[in-house]
Amino acid sequence: MEEATPAAVAAAAAAKAAATVVNVVDTSALLYVLGIATGSALICEAISWWFVYSKSDYERLNVNFRKASRRLEKKKEEPVQPNVSGKGGKGKDKKLMQLEKVRAT
Repeated sequence: MEEATPAAVAAAAAAKAAATVVNVVDTSALLYVLGIATGSALICEAISWWFVYSKSDYERLNVNFRKASRRLEKKKEEPVQPNVSGKGGKGKDKKLMQLEKVRAT
């Protein structure tokens, strides 16, 4: 006759405990909790949409962001042309840095 190893005993006890927990859980209570959680999430999303996306400020900021992004891409595509005064492209570099800062915020 084989002796039961401690791991086998622990596994059997865990399986028995899991079976007991499954029997204790009430399906209607589980569905009730899931329904309440889903409803709460939907209500929170609707409220956040109302306070953020439905306002004209959001639309204005979104348009400004898109314009700044397009300007930045155009500036990045243009090659840097050195000035006769020896500045190089320092002014252009500053403008790119400013546009990147606007885009980052």
